[in-house]
Amino acid sequence: MALHRLAWLLHHENSDLRSEEVLVLVFHNALREYISHVLPALGIEGVTTVTYAEWVAKATLRALRERYTDISQLTRPDTTAPSGVLRVKASLALLKAVEKYVADQTQRVLQHLKDAIPWSEFPTEFQQSSRAILNRTPLYIVTALSELQHLLTLLPASTARANAKQVLQHSLRKATLYHKDLTQVLNDPATICAHDETSLLDHQLIAQAAEYTAQTLDAGHYDAGDDAIILRLYQLKHGATPLHTGGSGHYRHIVLDETQDFGTMQLASVIGSVEQTRQLTLVGDVNQRIDREQTFPGWEVLRKHWDLRDEMSHFVSLEISHRCTAEIMRLAEHVLGTKRALQGRSGKRPLWFECKTEEEAVSQSIDWLKKAVERFPHTLTAVICRTASEARYVLSLLTPTFGPAVRLGDEESFSFDAGIVVTDVSQVKGLEFYAALLWNPTAAHYSKAEHHRNLLYVACSRAEEYLCLVTHERPSSLLPHIYSKLVRGVRIGFEEE
Repeated sequence: MALHRLAWLLHHENSDLRSEEVLVLVFHNALREYISHVLPALGIEGVTTVTYAEWVAKATLRALRERYTDISQLTRPDTTAPSGVLRVKASLALLKAVEKYVADQTQRVLQHLKDAIPWSEFPTEFQQSSRAILNRTPLYIVTALSELQHLLTLLPASTARANAKQVLQHSLRKATLYHKDLTQVLNDPATICAHDETSLLDHQLIAQAAEYTAQTLDAGHYDAGDDAIILRLYQLKHGATPLHTGGSGHYRHIVLDETQDFGTMQLASVIGSVEQTRQLTLVGDVNQRIDREQTFPGWEVLRKHWDLRDEMSHFVSLEISHRCTAEIMRLAEHVLGTKRALQGRSGKRPLWFECKTEEEAVSQSIDWLKKAVERFPHTLTAVICRTASEARYVLSLLTPTFGPAVRLGDEESFSFDAGIVVTDVSQVKGLEFYAALLWNPTAAHYSKAEHHRNLLYVACSRAEEYLCLVTHERPSSLLPHIYSKLVRGVRIGFEEE
């Protein structure tokens, strides 16, 4: 739906938007590869499609070049930040604390300029131009200081000019110490806790985040969790974003997919990269939220915090299943424990082979995959496993039969050429396959926990037309009974009562 909307916007009769002014942000590499194939089919060329992690990392590096001449000195730490640290850095409370910090810093700088610069010694025209810059609303302090520096260069040399230049240089240098800003915000747990409405943060957890951040920075590292914070600091001080095309400014339109898997600070960095919220297309499904930390603030929090209420900004809930048949979506809805009145095209109920042994499960899988490949030779059929290690194991079971026609799909490589791809559920979010086989969704892999429920929902809803489940261990209790009307159940190797 988002890509069709983008295609409409890029049509010359609908807007003056150009492809090079658009950014499409996705959650993982497989989805980026998928969209790179879909866009040309919709008549869209020249749109930059990247993962959010890739985009924010490069934007952060461009922002830090103001401070670091040799950006290669900054590296990632060898270990991932503790989950509690990530929770703090993804929180709405920290975002509000960052915004307050920049507002307070801006007022301190203004007061310092007022006290330290001998304004009366400058020409009236310079004073008026300076006041116009400093009285803007909103005021972006780094941009303002840079403009004041430029105004000074237009004046003849004098003692007052030299003193003002020194004051501006010092203020500008301090205002672009984004890592120092980050540590100072984290060292003020009282402010962060005052903004926390979730009751998930406390002084001890924030202190842990501050200590971890200080240690990594002292070692010359910056954590991936800091990227969105540093970029947001840059935006609040510049009123712009470092663009992938060079320079700073705003994108004319951004499409963000899998919104439900992004934290508040990440969303803020995206929203801050456009001038108006009407220039955003945010798409997501909270039922597909597979982030264990559950950092997505929720649609209503988005609406409230960013005041998304103008006539061109609204939320639309899709009540029609566009990807899957109604039968597949009914099974997916059962997994969620909901029963929405979704509409959609009709098709065959999902097929479920409940086998007594792994050998029988492999045999049934091979037979079903053979039929899928024969009937749909020009499509990609997916075998969806719970984990990456399980995907590699299943690949080893299928390779003797299918040879090069079966391959692994992971973060490093995910081809959409015709054949069979064996992958794990975390790689297929946002993707769709004409036919898909869900391998051994067991009770151990998919418990009743919300995280597991969402994972199984994602796995079930990847098939457009044909879905097959194969189990050889105790199936997940999230699934219906084998003889439920939601599936076509077949038991292999059991003595029927």
